[in-house]
Amino acid sequence: MAYKIMRHIYKKSSRFTGKMGSVPIFAIFIFACAVLIMGPAVGQADAVCTRVNPTVSIFPSVQNVLAGNAVTYTVSVINNDSGDTCGSTTFTLSKTDAPVTPNANFTAALSPLSITLNVGASGKVTLTHTAAAGASIGATQQSYVTSAADANHAAVNSSTVTTTVIATSGDGYLLKRGKEETCHGCHKTNKNMPSPGETGYVQANWDNAIKTHSAEILGTCSNTTYKTRTACSANGGTWTPGKWNASGGWGIAGGRYGEFVCTTCHTGHSTTNIYLIKETITTPDGSNFGGSVTSSVTVNFRVKSGTPAVPGPQTAGIMGDDSVTHAASAFICEVCHTFDGAQTTGVNKHAYTMTSITSHYNGQECNTCHSHSGGFKASCNSCHGNPPISAVIGGPSGLATPATGATSPLSPGAHNTHVTTRGMTCNVCHTGNTMPTVSNTIQMGFVTNSTTYPTVWSSSTSATTGAFDGHTPLNAPYTGFVSSSIGTNVTTSGSYANTCSTLYCHGSTLTAGTLTSPSWVGGSSQAACGTCHGGAGYTVAATTPPTTGKHITHAATTTGNLGLACNKCHNSPSPSMTHVNGVVSWSLDTADSRIGASATYNGAASGGSTTQLAPTPYESCATLYCHSNGKVGTSVGAYTTPVWDGADIGCNGCHGTLNTAGTPDYANEGAGTVGANSHSKHTVAGTSTCVYCHTNTTTTGTTITGTVHIDNTRNVLEGGGKSFTYTPQTCTNISCHGGFGTAATWGGAALTCTSCHGRTTAGGGDLDDFAAGGNMAKVDTDEWAALGHGRPNASGNYPGTNPNPPANFAGLAGSGQDPCLWCHDGISADHGNYTTNPYRLRNNNALGNGWNDACLYCHDTNQTTASYKAVATFTTGINLANVKKIDKWHYGSNHSATRNGGQFCWDCHDPHGDGTTGPIKMIQKYPTKTNTNATYGVPSGANDIDEAVAIVFTNNNLATGANGFAMTAGTFRQGICNACHTYSASAPTVTYYTSTSSTSHNSGTVCTQCHKHSADTTNNNEAFKGGGCNGCHDYDTRVGFNWGDGFSNISAVGEGKGAHKKHIDHLKARYPSVTLNPNTDTFNGTAPAAICGTCHTIQVGDHSTNGGAGTVRSINFGNATYKEGGSTGFSFLFDPSAPGTNPPVYNGASGTSSSVNPKSCSVVGCHFTKSPVWQAY
Repeated sequence: MAYKIMRHIYKKSSRFTGKMGSVPIFAIFIFACAVLIMGPAVGQADAVCTRVNPTVSIFPSVQNVLAGNAVTYTVSVINNDSGDTCGSTTFTLSKTDAPVTPNANFTAALSPLSITLNVGASGKVTLTHTAAAGASIGATQQSYVTSAADANHAAVNSSTVTTTVIATSGDGYLLKRGKEETCHGCHKTNKNMPSPGETGYVQANWDNAIKTHSAEILGTCSNTTYKTRTACSANGGTWTPGKWNASGGWGIAGGRYGEFVCTTCHTGHSTTNIYLIKETITTPDGSNFGGSVTSSVTVNFRVKSGTPAVPGPQTAGIMGDDSVTHAASAFICEVCHTFDGAQTTGVNKHAYTMTSITSHYNGQECNTCHSHSGGFKASCNSCHGNPPISAVIGGPSGLATPATGATSPLSPGAHNTHVTTRGMTCNVCHTGNTMPTVSNTIQMGFVTNSTTYPTVWSSSTSATTGAFDGHTPLNAPYTGFVSSSIGTNVTTSGSYANTCSTLYCHGSTLTAGTLTSPSWVGGSSQAACGTCHGGAGYTVAATTPPTTGKHITHAATTTGNLGLACNKCHNSPSPSMTHVNGVVSWSLDTADSRIGASATYNGAASGGSTTQLAPTPYESCATLYCHSNGKVGTSVGAYTTPVWDGADIGCNGCHGTLNTAGTPDYANEGAGTVGANSHSKHTVAGTSTCVYCHTNTTTTGTTITGTVHIDNTRNVLEGGGKSFTYTPQTCTNISCHGGFGTAATWGGAALTCTSCHGRTTAGGGDLDDFAAGGNMAKVDTDEWAALGHGRPNASGNYPGTNPNPPANFAGLAGSGQDPCLWCHDGISADHGNYTTNPYRLRNNNALGNGWNDACLYCHDTNQTTASYKAVATFTTGINLANVKKIDKWHYGSNHSATRNGGQFCWDCHDPHGDGTTGPIKMIQKYPTKTNTNATYGVPSGANDIDEAVAIVFTNNNLATGANGFAMTAGTFRQGICNACHTYSASAPTVTYYTSTSSTSHNSGTVCTQCHKHSADTTNNNEAFKGGGCNGCHDYDTRVGFNWGDGFSNISAVGEGKGAHKKHIDHLKARYPSVTLNPNTDTFNGTAPAAICGTCHTIQVGDHSTNGGAGTVRSINFGNATYKEGGSTGFSFLFDPSAPGTNPPVYNGASGTSSSVNPKSCSVVGCHFTKSPVWQAY
């Protein structure tokens, strides 16, 4: 007769599958996970998770207890789920008592209150009933246990147990199975072995036999476990059916042979076999045993082990012997085993009938590997732990017996981590082992796939290579470490480190790992973060992350990298359990604002390739905040999709994609919004400007401090020599804007120059001490609109005689434009520290005149139009025909290096206006006499002025006196022509209208009549020089013009123009060699004497330019020479020989009309008689 049993493949779920041929029932099988002696593994992980309610059972069902004592019940819970994808389940347990405890008789306790079980696994907890010291005899306590409902299971109750309080122990602790199971059955030792004196007596065997069933001689016999058993503990029904599937199982009711109970094999009365094994065993259902022709077989079981005989068979009465063939057997482990002749069905070792030799652990204790309590199933924790987790020799948790000597000191290595914690099967490291055939080698075969690592492995491919260096030599009978898989290379050395290398599990496909050849006995440090690949920890950034892809850029803490922790992209809830899974697993931390709720990689927020072993081809990120346009909050609207191993990207790889500098260029949504954007105004100079506002992010504009770069926060911090006070979206005291409380709102309306530099008269007006005091310049906007270039058309012409039309800069600029940009450079936002153009003027040297061209660009006579459209798109240019033409600046030969004021237009003029009622003509209230910077025209003084007295100039038709050109009394320095002149009697002389004195020099003539701002159109520094002969009056004649038309201030009342043209043209015709040059001729020169000296004085000192104020326009006929054409010319005396007799006479009086005193000449030879009146009146 034969039985069928199961061959099992160990899995973390504790479920067993698989088949093999017929073997004797007590054959020894070592599981495929064994470290030393290993067999081929067949099986596969379940693909689908099927949820089934757990089984909750309680044993025993009834017990008695003495008052003041306690009894315990074993509660078993089985996880009936199937499929590896289910994972483990934690079952929550509770008890229900009747009556409710605690009460007067009992207390009840359940411990623990939860149990975590893998798929198919079972576990136990303990229910305790404690009777009170004064408990009533006969009192009962009932309880049952409930596994609570969860998301996948319904609530399940156990059966109810009952405990009764009894008066005495009585037979409550005796076996109560039947007449054969009484106390004396356990102590009939004289029937077990030859007694002392008998043939074959051996003292050691005798002692051993006694101990097997006599409660260890000195112990106490307890039937707590077995007294209520109704079936054998080896009941095949507790197994997964394997050998007798067709019959419904082995040893169970309705199965092969019927139900096996304790008394099927054991007797409580006389027997010569140890362990109270019956001498004859009969099948419960009367069928024949396999290989036998009857339902009963004889059993000879006298010793647990024996010594092999040569030749065999071994000692009679042992558990089994298959060292020789046999037709029948009386050994306890062979009588029930069936193995057919074809050797394809049943148990192929230690069978009742053996037609071939297997020699499987002959003469040894079969229950070492096939325990009674486990139904004699083969177990891997017999020779060693399954897995070995204790530093002891032998099962159920220690190292292999006999000891291998592979480690020193004795160590289980990393078995617990790999098998218990991570759920790897033994075949991850021992694929290809020859179990159950013992090889006396330690077989290493590295294969990781969904079969060997079912709890985690997600790839459809396998990792099949690796190397191992094991210790040598090993203890006998072991011959050493060997390779059991084609992809595994095994070497040996004297080291006890026992190291792995080139393993997928320890970073063979990764980079930057610090320990990719870990020691089996090295402890947890061998697999710490960073050992297999770069990185310091799951939740922190790393100094040396993996070098593949863009790990360094994203995870490194070194300068210029982002310093993200690993879990920002690999945010698995259990990283240690899902880390080595054969795929590139990502799980973006979408709760982190730096990543964003919509972030994906390869189209998903989390996932991994199931078709290729990691590393897999790189994919792209999408909709990640860290690759967005930089807007914060929910308004991010633009993302880039970089490939993980793509080329490095610059700043414009994420934001500012439309410009080379990477300046954020999303549309400005306005002040106060998350889309506020004013970058374009601040970054004209490119990446070098980033440091000014983001110095904690970048100091170079090309490298970044990653930790503050993509944190969904606008990190604003002053730097690069700039300063400001920042509150969200608002800056104050901005050095770039001049400081001093200047405020600007990010995303607000574009600032104009006056946003910082303008203030009203009431608000303080002009502030001009930027050079001396360091304060930002302020322009009085009221003055600008009244008398400066900001005067609008609506205000009419400027005040004063012969007024000019308004400049109307704002109107010409156009709506929304900045009128200041007509003259000032608005390109650079950073102008607080301008050293080469302190006034930020435009058109320097555009016409060859240096900085004065900022003014001459419009005011030069030769300029016809002007427009600054290169910076601002103005709607209209300036029509220069309406602009006052000035071609010169005031810096003549009488100026010196220490008195260099006047060389710049703004030394005398304020183009912004310097008052609302005056000075007119945009004259400065405080003209500059001395520039501390002669290159740029920056003045000196406490208020950037070197005059303490303000100019008063409101009437440009008044020559002298208050409000006119020059002061003749009072505060001289109030006169525009007095202010800068310091009296000097020696060359260079300054004697008229100085800052401390006055004369009557041409006091009735405005100064500019003679000292013209521009005597001609040549650009030079000779403004107000004194205009030569033409400076006060016309000198030569001009075709088509009357003499004097070029000088409008010649008095019409005085008839000053008169017949000058006729006389001059007549004299030039008579003396063609004489040429008049108003710019080079001097008063007493040859040409003036020849022409002008015919009628006027030619004596130095008599002309107004030489101080002859009293002889202005005197007519004395060449100082009484009476010759035209000079001293050698023609005399117009009637009697040249007697010049003192009847000389010519001028009848008029200067300044008096001919109507009173006619302007005529008498006794002149050129008219022969009295001349006509000089000019009609």
